[in-house]
Amino acid sequence: MKRLAVWLLDTGPVVILAAIAGAGSFTHIKDTASSHGQTGPMS
Repeated sequence: MKRLAVWLLDTGPVVILAAIAGAGSFTHIKDTASSHGQTGPMS
């Protein structure tokens, strides 16, 4: 149990930051594609 708690404390913040970075990157690329005229699910 202690090993699991240590693992979660070590990897949890990294996983959360990676998810935030991924969401921000996806939104930025989608907004850039939309502003340059690409529409639909590919934007």
